[in-house]
Amino acid sequence: MILAGSPQAKGRVERSFGTAQDRLIKEMRVAGIDTLGGANRFLAEWWTPFWNDRFTVNSRDPMDAHRPLPPGVDLEAECLGRARPRPRPASSPPKPRPNRPWRRGFENDVRLAVAKRKARERDETAGKDR
Repeated sequence: MILAGSPQAKGRVERSFGTAQDRLIKEMRVAGIDTLGGANRFLAEWWTPFWNDRFTVNSRDPMDAHRPLPPGVDLEAECLGRARPRPRPASSPPKPRPNRPWRRGFENDVRLAVAKRKARERDETAGKDR
């Protein structure tokens, strides 16, 4: 869990994730990694030391500035295989109206286009008869 309390911190987290996702996949591809076990070995033996050497910076102030965890957060329970299900929100978001464009079928759009074309043709022929 990464708690970012400012826009600047949120930006650093997002840039970090983007860098890791982009570089990690490319490095694994170059190394010929194609199994889960190989990926885990690669992370432990090469990626983590590289990442720490490249991006870790020592703090000017040795004081621990981490925020306390929110009440009810148990980091041990968030390990893979032991994760607790997230609680459902008290109120669900409003459902979209039934007439939204993505709820209409493609057939409706085709029928509408055909009807408009026929009406336009009718109007054109009616104008010529006058």
